Amino acid sequence: MPGATVTVRNVNTGLLRATETQGDGSYRVPELPIGSYDVTIEKAGFQTSITSGVKVDVAAERRVDASLKPGEVKEQITVSGEAFR
Repeated sequence: MPGATVTVRNVNTGLLRATETQGDGSYRVPELPIGSYDVTIEKAGFQTSITSGVKVDVAAERRVDASLKPGEVKEQITVSGEAFR
């Protein structure tokens, strides 16, 4: 899916890297330090995909595929006013 936001977070250090998917849905996050990562993929109108525990090793390339399902429409209503006495 093109235009989705991909966020990669190192579970031990909190390091965050973000990118966007290309026209064919692919993405790259180069030069990640060794460690365990959570990969979050988000796009408006779709459910968020989270893949946990992705291990990154020296000189290795990892592939994390995800399928985004249509999500629920979220609506927020804020009501403010004066208190009754």
